Formats: sequence, structure tokens, C-alpha cells
Amino acid sequence: MEVNELPLFHPEWTRCVVNVIRDPRDVACSVSDFFGMGYDEAIEFMDYGQANIGGQGKLHHMLGTWSDHVGSWLRTDRVPVHNVQYEDLLEAPRQEFKEILEFLGADEHLEEGEEVGGDRLEMAVEGTSFENMQKAEKEFGFPEKSQHQDRFYRKGKHGGWREELSEEQVRTIEDDHGEMMEKLGYDLEYR
Repeated sequence: MEVNELPLFHPEWTRCVVNVIRDPRDVACSVSDFFGMGYDEAIEFMDYGQANIGGQGKLHHMLGTWSDHVGSWLRTDRVPVHNVQYEDLLEAPRQEFKEILEFLGADEHLEEGEEVGGDRLEMAVEGTSFENMQKAEKEFGFPEKSQHQDRFYRKGKHGGWREELSEEQVRTIEDDHGEMMEKLGYDLEYR
């Protein structure tokens, strides 16, 4: 990704990237919670070309719009990128984890004839389940939780936006990001 023609990730510092993409309607709900803002403000933030996060002792990240951010990772040729949709992680975690591990080169550390998978894969999938991440946060905290949140790991489900956003808010997101959503296979409700 580049901002003002400056790369945000330099190839000499980055071997590869695993980029998780999530339905922007669900992202809007998470953004609202994270920043302590209303849904309309979160939706506007996601369509703001200069959107950024960080500062105050944290690494500063330029985001751009949701579509620009996602599109930049789909287009980059600066570093190898494995894009995975959050919804696929929920539906088929073992398969998605296996593909991620293969992309990261985990098979380079295996014995001859051994495959990525088995007990270690099961442990990774189980250990990072949403429920276990919520439990760990409750017990140990989570450094990325914002001052506006009761907890970082809020709901973690696909389609939660249906319970939180109005029709008008969904229409706005789909108008703003529909082209990229369709490219990624997300069904649009109102477009």
C-alpha cells in the first residue's frame, strides 16, 4: 500500500503479508465500537481517503477508504500477500489456517513427507477460536483494546451488521464500497 507515493511496508523489511479482509458492513460496527463513535460517523470514516489510526505512542497507520485499503493489498506486487476473507476463516478455519501456514512457508520446517496440519494445526485453530480469544482477553487483557471499548473481542460473527445497522446505513456502505464488495463476492442487499 502506498500513500503519497510512499510505500507503507518496505519490501526489504517485510517477507510476506497475511491480509484479513472483512465485510465492510461488519467492519462499520467494529469501527463504531473501537472509536466510540456512532454508526454514521464510522461509515463516514470508512469512506474518508485520509483515514488513519495510531499515534500517542502507537504505530501510526494510514488506512484510506475501506475500498482503497483492501484494493491496495489485492494489487500490490511489492511483497507476497495472502488475502483471506474473515468469513472464510469462520466457515473453514482448518483449511484457511493450513493455506496461511503453507503461504508462510511452514512446510520448510517439516520432516521429509510431513504435511502442514495435524495436531499443531488443530491446536492453532482451537487456540485462536473467537471464544478462546475472548477468554484470554478477559483473563489477561488485550493491548489493542481502545479506551472506548469494554472488550476488543466483541462479537466476531459474520452478518452481525443486520442486527445493528439501519437500511439507510447499509445502503450508504454499499454505495461507497459496492464495487469492491462485489469483486470480493459479498452479496449486496440494496444495490
